[in-house]
Amino acid sequence: RSSRCAPVLGMTAAAYTSGLLLRVSQEKNATERTTLMTDIITLPLNRLTARKGNVRKTSSADGITELAASIAAHGQLQSLIVREGKRNKFEVIAGRRRLLALTALAKEGRIAKDHPVSCIVAEDCANPTELSLAENVMRMPMHPLGQLEAFRVIVDAGATAADVATRFGVNELL
Repeated sequence: RSSRCAPVLGMTAAAYTSGLLLRVSQEKNATERTTLMTDIITLPLNRLTARKGNVRKTSSADGITELAASIAAHGQLQSLIVREGKRNKFEVIAGRRRLLALTALAKEGRIAKDHPVSCIVAEDCANPTELSLAENVMRMPMHPLGQLEAFRVIVDAGATAADVATRFGVNELL
């Protein structure tokens, strides 16, 4: 497979078009770097491994039960970012918590060990630390009041508090 990580001049923003995710540096008056992630594939869960150099250094078990509940109720909403690894495996470079939640669901027997997982394949020249950091730094959690209001909309539409708690892995008393 050919490398598509060539320098590009004049790029100033990230673009997502037709399955092509393009991230560029914001440096002015310089040749800018690009990372192309063009291959969106489905891989069996048992072919995915966590990358040892994950940027999260705190307990990766925090929130996994809640995330697993959400994935069980809503499916996998965001692809993992992977690169080819050793022994016919793929290393997860962004999305380790999603991988842990999927693995927990497989251990509980709620999904198959070879459950299909949506993945974006990063080019070999992509910096895995930078991609993982970008995914973690660039997201913004919901404000708690907004979250509670959204739960209220779901309950007003007919769901019980127990349904909401199960689907989102939260306490029923919220």
